[in-house]
Amino acid sequence: MDLSHDERDWIIPSKKIKITLLELISAEKSLGRQDVCHKFAEDLWSTMAELPPAQPLTLDHGKTFRKDLMDATGHKLFWLGLNPAAHHFVLEKMNCSWRVFQSYVSEYTAADWCFGGRVMQGNIAWSKWGGGKILIDKEVNELLDLVVEWQELVALLLKRVLLKRVPGIDDRTAHWLAGSPLDAPEEFRKNAGHEIEKIRMWSKKYQDQIEPLGCTVFGGGGMQSQKGPPIRIFIGTEHIFSIPSSLYERCNILNQKLTGEPVPPSIFFNMLSTGVWWEFIRDPETGGAIGFFVRALDIDNIIV
Repeated sequence: MDLSHDERDWIIPSKKIKITLLELISAEKSLGRQDVCHKFAEDLWSTMAELPPAQPLTLDHGKTFRKDLMDATGHKLFWLGLNPAAHHFVLEKMNCSWRVFQSYVSEYTAADWCFGGRVMQGNIAWSKWGGGKILIDKEVNELLDLVVEWQELVALLLKRVLLKRVPGIDDRTAHWLAGSPLDAPEEFRKNAGHEIEKIRMWSKKYQDQIEPLGCTVFGGGGMQSQKGPPIRIFIGTEHIFSIPSSLYERCNILNQKLTGEPVPPSIFFNMLSTGVWWEFIRDPETGGAIGFFVRALDIDNIIV
């Protein structure tokens, strides 16, 4: 790829040498080799500024952030964290032009995403948004639409399947926790913290077992089928979830559109631990959002 400067590919003012984000990812080998998506976003950000607390990523349903994103001028950086969907990516905006940066653990690095190569062949997400392409608002809005689809699908899975697997969570509790707390009765909201903590601890117990025991998928009618028996998720030999084939395939399609990769079966534990009331729940240490979130950086006004 030609890394020569142009009027759209703006320079990072905090650097002693004139360098763009693409050139930075090429030059900083540890950054370019990063394949863990949230670590890549964090490492990229830390080359320019300290991390601010994350804000909820509210894109639709009367929210204004999408409009704010589209109306932003100058040189901006946005880290979009989709913890319930187990993925993070970075948007760079240069007035009306955009670039997308991401990586995917064990599949491709940040440098692979930026500069291509054999590992990216056949990746539908890379062909649409990768390779350092300059994108327009319409294309980025299509990407944001995928995030909204994830938000809606997480709420549906929580309500229909996931919350009911947690001991002590009945249908009424699952109904209110899968939606917005603004819709829940006041008395329920007052006591919901205990239920949410119970859900997180139950999910974390199994997340801690994924590395030593493995998380595997059985059943269904094949990865391209939306009919047939449920997809069963196991940790080691213990059956944890039975996901309807149609919902599992919706997850799979969304993940491939966003990342180019099949959905990991461990994603359903992420949904439980970070997807419940994500617009309102905060990290007690940082005060930042922990579900679907965004961080923004005005690159033009970085203090050198």
